[in-house]
Amino acid sequence: MKIIIDTNALLYAAKNKLDIFNSLRKKYGPTSIVLLESVERELKKLTIKAEKASDRQAASLAIRLIQKHIPFPTVAPRKAIENVDSTLLELAKDNGWAILTNDLELRNKAKRQGIKTFVIRQKKLIE
Repeated sequence: MKIIIDTNALLYAAKNKLDIFNSLRKKYGPTSIVLLESVERELKKLTIKAEKASDRQAASLAIRLIQKHIPFPTVAPRKAIENVDSTLLELAKDNGWAILTNDLELRNKAKRQGIKTFVIRQKKLIE
C-alpha cells in the first residue's frame, strides 16, 4: 500500500514526537511512503515563516525525519495543480494511494472521492 503524507500530519507527528514512518511500517508492513515536493517546500517555508516558534521547530524536525526515513525522490506532479491538497487528491485517486492527514476538510474531500484516509489521534495512527 502506498500512503501519501500531508504537511499537517508531518507537523502533528513532529510536535508529538511520533515516528509515523516506523508506525506505518509496523502496522501495514512494507509500506511505500509518498511525499510531494510541494509538501517539503511547505515545511521549509514554515521553518522560517510560521508565527509560532513551536511550529517552526516542528517543521524543522519533520524535515529531518523525512531526510532520515525517505531515501527515494519525492513525487513531482506531472502537471501544475492549484494547491497541495488538490495535488494530493489527484495523485491519490489516480494511483489508488491512501492519504495520511489530520486536515478535516481534506479528509472529507478524499472520502467523497472514495480515497482511503488515515489520521493521527492520541499519538496513534487511525484509519
